[in-house]
Amino acid sequence: MLIFRSRQIAGKVNILKRLVFLAFSLIAVGCGTVAYEVDRTIDQYEAVRGQIHLGDLKEPVLALLEPTQVNLKPKWKKSPDIYLEDSVTVEVYYFRSGRQPDGLVTDDEFTPYIFHDGVLVGIGWVMLGGPKSQGTARPATYTPASASGTKSTDGGYDYKAHLCKDAMRRHEIGAITYNQMKNACR
Repeated sequence: MLIFRSRQIAGKVNILKRLVFLAFSLIAVGCGTVAYEVDRTIDQYEAVRGQIHLGDLKEPVLALLEPTQVNLKPKWKKSPDIYLEDSVTVEVYYFRSGRQPDGLVTDDEFTPYIFHDGVLVGIGWVMLGGPKSQGTARPATYTPASASGTKSTDGGYDYKAHLCKDAMRRHEIGAITYNQMKNACR
């Protein structure tokens, strides 16, 4: 009876250990989710932007670009601007085309597409006088002050989450196995 009881307790401890490991794994993956989704959006945008040219009509341009942004939460997007200028309807749509790891959503992370009466007349910030807000640039090799991989005190990103995101991307394209991805996200 004593042996049976100790096996029961050991089984419960193993389950508890697995639950704790799962919880920490989910937290690690969750930290990199925003950056991963934004980076994936940027990759999708880059894949189609070359198909768009000045003089194109608004509907086909939006049909190409809007699907690239569907994975972004509203707070990571920028709403379009619509106004009249000398009886011309001006519409400016912003598409996520960059990311600074500063936790801010700023104009310099978007590319504006400017339409006059439904025809594309501008791509980029020149026609709009430049971006109104800019993020804090960080070098690509930036790592947090803490080697533990926790959020750095200066607003930087979690380096472990970055490694996890990279592993998730590599798993998506078949470069690494699921177990290798899981190990990177620990």
